[in-house]
Amino acid sequence: MQLAFSAADEAFRSEVAAWMGEHLRGEFECLRHRGGPGDEEAFPEVRKAWERELAAGRWTCVGWPVEHGGRGLIVEEPVSTPPPLRAAVMPPNAPQPPASPFPSNPLHTLNRKGAL
Repeated sequence: MQLAFSAADEAFRSEVAAWMGEHLRGEFECLRHRGGPGDEEAFPEVRKAWERELAAGRWTCVGWPVEHGGRGLIVEEPVSTPPPLRAAVMPPNAPQPPASPFPSNPLHTLNRKGAL
C-alpha cells in the first residue's frame, strides 16, 4: 500500500504555502518560527492582528461552510496541509505530526465541489 497526496492535495498545500509566504512578512515577520509553550505572551497586539489576517484569508475555522467564512474543508484537508503553515510559524526543530493516513477519499472530491 502506498500513501500519497493527490494532485488536489498538493495544489492546496501549495496554496497554503503561497499565502503564508505573501502574508507572514512585514509587521508579521516577528511571528515567524514563534509559538509553543512559554511564548504565548510575546507580541500580543501583532498576534491579534495576525489572527485577523488569517480570518480575512479564511484560514481560521477552515472546516466551516464557505457561506459562514470558512473554506468548507473536510478533516482530511486541514490535516494534510499544515506542513507549509508549520514551516512558516513553528521553530525549525519543532516535532512534526505524521502525514495524514487518508491521502485520497471520494468525499474529498465531493466536498470540494460543494456537494456535501
